[in-house]
Amino acid sequence: MRALGVLLLAVTPAAAQPSPLAPIGGPAVRKGVHDKYPTEAISKFVDGIIADKAGAYGEAIRAYEDAIKISELANAYYNIADVERRIDQPKRAIKAYKKYLELAPGAPDKAAVEKLIRDLEAAPQLVTFDGE
Repeated sequence: MRALGVLLLAVTPAAAQPSPLAPIGGPAVRKGVHDKYPTEAISKFVDGIIADKAGAYGEAIRAYEDAIKISELANAYYNIADVERRIDQPKRAIKAYKKYLELAPGAPDKAAVEKLIRDLEAAPQLVTFDGE
């Protein structure tokens, strides 16, 4: 019973660090901004890209979410999904990819994103153990 208690306490999410394994879908794939976005949203969106490239994944997600608060941007949802995918948060990634497709139903990469969602849903989950 002690081992089970330690196991339950030792499971930690890998929310801030990318997996040592190659993420499903490969390296970062970021979408850019469009000139039709409001200027303030573009500023937040660009902050997200800069933070993502610097490896500040939580900051990147917050910046993309700030852009979405200003204007619901399909590409911001895609970029959130891409970050979540790379930091081993498949459920969050799937949710954001689906929102991207909802906002951009005619996206040229629709089939690729749908395949990525299927791959994420089918993939075994990585669990990080820390402790004795």
